[in-house]
Amino acid sequence: METGGPARQRIHRIWPFALALVALIVSRLWFALTFPVAQISDYEAYYNEARGFAGLAPLTVTWLNSIGPKLFFSVWFRLFGDGLRGIGVANTLFYAAAVGLVAAAASRAFDRATALVFLGVSFLSLSEMYFINLASSETLGGLFIAAVYFLIAPGALSWRRTVILGIVGGLSVYNRSNMLPLGALVFAHEMLATRRIRPALSRAIVAQTVALAVTLPLCAFNLSHFGRFTPLIANAANLWYGNNPRLSGDAHSYPKVPEEYPPGSPGRAELRREYSVFYESPDANLDLSQMNPYEVDDLKVRYAAGWIAKNPGRYIHLIGARFQFLFFSCTYGEVPFRYYDDKNPAQPRWTFDQRRRLEQARLPIRRLYQWLIGGAFLGLAISFLSSPPSRFLTSAKASALLILAFYSTPFLLSLAANRYHVPVLSLAWVYLAHGLVVATRWVRRVIS
Repeated sequence: METGGPARQRIHRIWPFALALVALIVSRLWFALTFPVAQISDYEAYYNEARGFAGLAPLTVTWLNSIGPKLFFSVWFRLFGDGLRGIGVANTLFYAAAVGLVAAAASRAFDRATALVFLGVSFLSLSEMYFINLASSETLGGLFIAAVYFLIAPGALSWRRTVILGIVGGLSVYNRSNMLPLGALVFAHEMLATRRIRPALSRAIVAQTVALAVTLPLCAFNLSHFGRFTPLIANAANLWYGNNPRLSGDAHSYPKVPEEYPPGSPGRAELRREYSVFYESPDANLDLSQMNPYEVDDLKVRYAAGWIAKNPGRYIHLIGARFQFLFFSCTYGEVPFRYYDDKNPAQPRWTFDQRRRLEQARLPIRRLYQWLIGGAFLGLAISFLSSPPSRFLTSAKASALLILAFYSTPFLLSLAANRYHVPVLSLAWVYLAHGLVVATRWVRRVIS
């Protein structure tokens, strides 16, 4: 009895979480095995290059896409084959592991009730479900974010957790370049947790050093293939695409710069005159076709910086618009369903019934997302107000918010697509869950 009692108590405490996690896995697997995988745009490139890294097809590496998902999926393809359905199974495992890590971290940072409600909210969060069927960086990115949260949620970092966090952060850079300045996250976290500069700085330096060491193979790969020793993907030009004179609204656009036209051409001369108001390249004969992707990025960043310096008010407005788009725009229905191409031989056929059901679900799922994300921000406000602000910011409850800010800032400053929020949605649902728990407790106290 003495040994069985504690065991039964542990089972009693664990089974609601296990049941909720199983329900989550079953729902995602059902989607992965019921609806055909979409082969479009970047996602088709990820799949094809993963097959190349697995030795199952000729390898042609592109500079635009992160190498991490290609490597991870190549391992899966080597072990289990390159069937498209396998992508859904792999992503379901990534997603389940991420949700489990966030639930465990939320249980420590908040309480057990918040973790359980979080699992229920995750089950209802359908707007990002279709990423389960795509070879992409989104679902895998969520696993890395969850691991970071799991490591920092308990509070001040030990040296052991600092080193592990550096390893996780370094690996996450293979998936998302915006994870590179991990030391800034560690420093902010430690300052809030301990309010001591020296320990915070020392841990930040260690975590950043370890992360950079982990990315050295990626640096060597980029040097050999694209001409620069760096762990970053060649997408700094996003600053130009999100901040340029061709923007008709608040969304990004992809205008050319003068150097994309041949030297001496009318198009080049016309753009050079127009853009000289904010930036003019000192080399009138510069030819982008002779430059590597990173050098092209550098040039477009200079154009973007010049435009921002001349239009600071517009830039601030765009940051606000990107915040709105990044968090409040639902991903479901945009792609892949609106871009289904039955002429693509790599695209599995969708039946009329499948397309009809996906289209019918589009608006209800979008409305559901609006309620969930609105509830997440309300839950954050409740979490903030349920204790003195200084206590909230220095407690483990602020860890998820800190990661959200760290992850989102590069996108807000440059270019934001709504799908970029997928890796951090679980952190938003933590605050939704905690807000519901606190509100329920308030109501119970009032009633009683």
